[in-house]
Amino acid sequence: MSRVLPRPFNIMFIYIEPILTLAGAYSAISTPEWYLSSLIPGPTVTGLLHTTETNMAIRLMGVLLILLALISLAVFPVIQSRTDAVGFSIARRLLFVLSGMFFFFLRGVLIVVVDALHIYVVAVHLGEAKFMDVKGWNDLTWGNIGITTGLLLSRLSWFASVGLRRVDDGKKMS
Repeated sequence: MSRVLPRPFNIMFIYIEPILTLAGAYSAISTPEWYLSSLIPGPTVTGLLHTTETNMAIRLMGVLLILLALISLAVFPVIQSRTDAVGFSIARRLLFVLSGMFFFFLRGVLIVVVDALHIYVVAVHLGEAKFMDVKGWNDLTWGNIGITTGLLLSRLSWFASVGLRRVDDGKKMS
């Protein structure tokens, strides 16, 4: 019988996403000045707003990243090996809750929208030249665009049931 999280989704949602999210949180909390100045690759701009308020906002963003990682780490390992319809339902609901708690009719659309908006906002602030200069991207830009794009594609694949089998009869889900 098929597992709720087949190996590729298991690796992505239980290991890669929480580790990268915690790494981003650590960077934002421990070195908010670096994090802020690294959001756009290239020479560091002098006179960035490294105020107490800016550092607090960046650190609070780090706290939210920790929250997202902890939710994944708390629930996905519990349901990863489940093969029944209830386990699959729990997994779908978890991704749904992470997507937007009160918009039940959107079924996972919100997290896709958030990922797409994340990429869009970074792209707009980078400008076309820096966005297209992939070789010039720094680690933070790769995280904001490259990794978020990978997560977006993983979520779309999972919601589209790519590689998943129905839990009741083992047939491929449509």
